Amino acid sequence: MEFYERVCGARMHAAFHRPVDQFNFFIDKQLIADILQFTKNCYITLNEMHNVLSYNKI
Repeated sequence: MEFYERVCGARMHAAFHRPVDQFNFFIDKQLIADILQFTKNCYITLNEMHNVLSYNKI
């Protein structure tokens, strides 16, 4: 949701629309770096969540 809000400028809703051909001009390099970092860490986080939920003895 954070990435969506940063790209479109809307807050918690989809009332804002930008044409497809102009989409690339509004994405800055910091957003691309943040998305790349999120995807790299996503597998590690999901694996940790799986281990906690599957192997917790409580």
